[in-house]
Amino acid sequence: MDILNIIYEVFNESLTCIIQIARIVIPLMVVLQLVKELKLYDKFSFILNPLVRIFKMSKYTILPLMAGLFFGIAYGGGLIIQTAREGLITKRDIYLMVIFLSIFHSIFEDNILFVAIGADPYIVFLGRLFLAFLVTLLFSKLWKVKSKRRPEPEGDYPVLIDYKSYKE
Repeated sequence: MDILNIIYEVFNESLTCIIQIARIVIPLMVVLQLVKELKLYDKFSFILNPLVRIFKMSKYTILPLMAGLFFGIAYGGGLIIQTAREGLITKRDIYLMVIFLSIFHSIFEDNILFVAIGADPYIVFLGRLFLAFLVTLLFSKLWKVKSKRRPEPEGDYPVLIDYKSYKE
């Protein structure tokens, strides 16, 4: 195999991978925008609202958390980045979401993998959920909510935020 074939294979496989990721990420971003435009956050919030309230996080963390739980950390991370860029969540919210999702993400896929090697799905699921809850709760208590928070957006959501003026 010569070097041109190797370069061709690398390029071809990389392009295939990028296209597969884009086929999933772009629709997720469209869904996120629709959820925002139709103001459906409140309708989705009943699922994770108790968890978000315990950690004292913004309601805008719910959709990225749901994406991370069901689609995995990469896609949830993409939504976290987009939501943060729009200024809807604080630095504290971002860290708490990342902590929770690093322990408890992709609940179906990971459980299936563990079951395939002989693990009890209930122990894996409940153990990861309990550990994620405990660790995130610990960090949420250690990192107190400061009185200065980003204002909750009304109407149209801001796209550009002056991050230098906001300190947390």
